[in-house]
Parts: sequence; structure tokens; C-alpha cells
Amino acid sequence: MKIKAKFTINYLLIAFVALLSFNCGGGGGSTQATPPPLSVSLSTHAITASSYAQDPYLATATVNLTISGVIPSGGLYVGGNFTNNGIDSISALPASNNTVAITINYKNASTLAVGTYSDTISVIVSTDQAGNNQIANSPQTISSTYKVLLPPPQITMSSPASAYVGGPAFTLTIIGSGFPPDAQIQWNGTLMPTTYVSATNLTATIPATAIATAGTAQITVSGPDLTASSPIAFTIGNSQATFINIPAEDFVWDELNQVIYAAIPNILQYGPNTVFPNTIAVIDPIRGKVIKTVSTGGGIYPPVTGPFLLAISDDSSFLYAFTYVNQPGVSCSLQRYALPSLTLDTTFNIPLSTNSVSAMTVAPGAPHTLAVAMAAPGGRNAGVMVFDDTVQRASSILASVDGLPFSYLQWSQDASMLYVAENWPSLGEYMTLSVNTGGLTLQSDAAGILSSGSHDIHYVSSTGKIYVGNGQVLDPSTHNMIGACGSGWDGMTPDPILGLGFFLDLHPPQSNGTSSLAIHSYDLAQYSSFSTTTVPLISIPNTYGFSPNRILRCGPSALVLGGGLGPICVITGPFAQGK
Repeated sequence: MKIKAKFTINYLLIAFVALLSFNCGGGGGSTQATPPPLSVSLSTHAITASSYAQDPYLATATVNLTISGVIPSGGLYVGGNFTNNGIDSISALPASNNTVAITINYKNASTLAVGTYSDTISVIVSTDQAGNNQIANSPQTISSTYKVLLPPPQITMSSPASAYVGGPAFTLTIIGSGFPPDAQIQWNGTLMPTTYVSATNLTATIPATAIATAGTAQITVSGPDLTASSPIAFTIGNSQATFINIPAEDFVWDELNQVIYAAIPNILQYGPNTVFPNTIAVIDPIRGKVIKTVSTGGGIYPPVTGPFLLAISDDSSFLYAFTYVNQPGVSCSLQRYALPSLTLDTTFNIPLSTNSVSAMTVAPGAPHTLAVAMAAPGGRNAGVMVFDDTVQRASSILASVDGLPFSYLQWSQDASMLYVAENWPSLGEYMTLSVNTGGLTLQSDAAGILSSGSHDIHYVSSTGKIYVGNGQVLDPSTHNMIGACGSGWDGMTPDPILGLGFFLDLHPPQSNGTSSLAIHSYDLAQYSSFSTTTVPLISIPNTYGFSPNRILRCGPSALVLGGGLGPICVITGPFAQGK
């Protein structure tokens, strides 16, 4: 006894292709009961399959057909017909004594346009090949939906990358690739009203209810003809991290005008920079956007590279920028810009014995006075000097103990002292210089004072102490270490009004495969830990990567991370407010 099966397209009559033998049980002289009527059923009446456009692999789906009752001695014919919008062929093979596996083979997605293809399959079971004597429940119908999808998009980053609990609604920007015009951002599986900006940029408004409780949200990008992207995690904690996608080498805060100035050179560590090269970018930290750029000269392949370093006067009247100028007889130069217009005020050249500026800072209460640490060819120390406008003061400090350049300069509150540190962990040199109208005089020079971690130094007048980026607290006059706000940190910024120091931790302990850095706040007077927040470490297009080497206080409610040719990250929320 047999089941024979075949399917053809476009409602043509079926023909024999396969059979299933069925041996009836029996015994000598036994009485056979009347067999139950034959009937047919399917494991499902609706199937869905999908494939990516240009995918060379064929998609398939299987439906099981089951025969109930005793198959007659003449066998049964199983077949049917189907439309062929997305279906290429159908095969049927006996799977057991009363089951047939119906396999639907779909067309190669590379031959179809992106979209949805619907087909209908009619399954017939009959005692004759012509299909005239169908058994009960025959024919059976299967609805087929075949989707040809775009390849899944890739999410590179989100901005912000985190938010604080109880914060307001915000605009979420997703950067990546492969976004079609109908792509949608999903927040924990819920579609958010999405604005298509480009194939690499989407935005959506996230309601305040989505960040009402602490935790982690999963963000994906999907669409009607799009397989959902792999998710990225979005942290809801005690801070919000907003990224600004520019390759900044340095940045400063303008307290009066409430903006950040970022130095964007034209050369990155992996090649030319094409994002605002050779400019000073003006950033609104509240909106997290570049609102203006001013060229410092040059181009993608220029005679001028930089700017590399910035320094701002405490009255927000001048911004100083260090650039490298490839001109005959000139090694490097400083440019001074008038604020807030950011118009070029003057340019003065650095002595030819040097080829780089390793640090600079404007004297408090004296916007025309600038202290500069120099580096000579080969990365050797070329001394520290003071300029009044374009005129160098007569006396300068020309060397360090190990000949390496100084990386950090800090003025005392009355500009009578200059504190100097190098960033080389092998020596940890710290110097105190007295300053007068004639220039600089060495007061003390101590090697080995600064331990591992950042040697970024900050003089806080309200406490009269030097706070080091690694956590050390020093007496500025004696060099003695008088306390520690933790140890081994990678930079710091003080907030004298709150009495807190914020310390950058690039290598916090990780768990659950997360990738992040941390910021720790400490009481500046008691040296005790106050709070901690985390910031996601993400890969950002057109930058060297997010591995900040600086942290900066920007007003009473924001912190900024960046430098090292990476993006700018603005931290807001309760943590940044010292709560």
C-alpha cells in the first residue's frame, strides 16, 4: 500500500513522484473491524521564511501532512499546486507510515527585489491520480510568506550612550550603517518614532518613562524589510554620556560663554583627518553639538598641522592655540584668538631650537601672559618659558632631571609660582618655579615624587594644595604627599565650589563582558570617596577611538572627557552635579 506525492505550480494536475508502503496487519481467521474513514491534517497552515538580499543560500520550510485511517490497498496520491511568487518548488517525501514531509523551496533571494512574497499552496490527498476521489478534509491550504530582507544594519554607537534615572525625555542618535529610509529604532523591543537622517544616522525621541528606573535597555534598529540589528546596551544610572563625533586632540572650557573649544588637527594616528581638519570647534555641551568651526590654516595635506593644544584666559578674553607650521625658518607657532568672536588676534613663533609645545597655561588675572613648556627634536625637554603677548621673558628654565619634556603646568592663584610636572612614570618629576617680570627661577626640583597614573596637576586655591591626576595630594611648596584620593587614576578635574575632585579611571574592573571606564568623585578636604559612575567605551567612526586622556569641569553640572584624537564625551546628571 502506497502514498504517492507530487506538487506542480499554477494549479496543474499532480503526478506520481514518491510512494510510502504500508503493510496492513492481519491474522488467520481474525475478524477485521470496519476501518475508520480516511482524513488528512497539516502541522500548520501558515509558514513564514526569510532571506537576505544577495544571499546565495536557498531558504526552505517544512510542513508535515498526516493521514488518519487505513490506507487502501491501491495507495493514496498526495500532491497539490501552488503559486510561485516566492516559491521555486515543492517536494514531498514519505516520513513514516502515515506522514508526508512537504518541503517548500524558495527562490534565490538574489533574483528577487527586497519585499514580501505571498503564495498559496493547496495540498490534495486522493485515491486516484487525477485527484477526483479526495479523502476527508482534502484539500488543505497553506499560506506562505517569504520575505527578502536587506542585510541587518550595524549600530556603531548611540548618543547619548547612557542616561540618568528620572531624567527628562531626550533625543537618541544612532550612528551606524545600512539604515534604509523606513528603518526604526527599537527600545527594549518597542518601536520608537524614528527620523531618518541618512543611511548612517537615525534619531528618535525617548520618553522620560523609558528611563524612570535604573537598569539596562537594549537598542536595535529594524524595519519592514530589515532584519533587526544586533543590540547595543544603554545604561540607565546616575549620569548621561553624550558623545560628539569629532577627533579632538585637546579642549578647554569657556566659563563666560558656556562653550567648549576643541582642537582638531588634520593628521590622525592612522592617516589624514577629514572631520573639521585644522580647526577650532566650538561645542555647545547642553545640545551636544558643534555650533561653529574656525580654521587655523592648512588643509588635509597642509603646510600647517594642528591645532594640538589650547589654553584659555580666566576672563574668557583670549584663546591660545599651538600649531605646527612647516615653513622655512619656523618650527612651530602659537596663535591667539579673541573671544567670543574667535578671530585671530596675533601669532608668535616659538624659538627654532624647539619643534613642539608640550603644555601651556594662561596666568590667572593676566590674559596676555602665557607659560609654555617646550619640547626639542627627538622629544627632549626644551624648557619652560613665559610670554607677555609675543615677547618672551628673559629668564627661562631649560632642563629637567631626565631631559624629558614637561606635560603639565599650573599657576598659583597670584601668578607668582608655577608648578610643573612631567608625565613619565619612570621618574615622576615635579618642579616649583618662582615667577617675576624677568622670567622664571627654579625653587625646587624633586624626582620620584609622582607615582604611577596620570601626573595631571591642579592647584586648588581654596585648599592650597596640588591634586594629581593619579590621586595624590601634595603640599605645593614642600613636595610632600599629604593625602590621597585613591590611586593610579588617569586624570582629574577639581570643583572647588562643591569641594569635590573627579578622577578618571580608564581601567575599572569589568563584569558581564561590559566595556566601560569609570569616574570617581572624592572629597577634596577629607580625601574620602564620594561617588562613582561608568561611561561606555564605544567605537566611533572617524576617530582614533574613545580612550580619553583628559577630564574637565564645565560649569556646575557637566564633566567633559576627551583628548587623544578621540571624541568628546559630555557627562551630565546627578553624578556630575555632585549628588
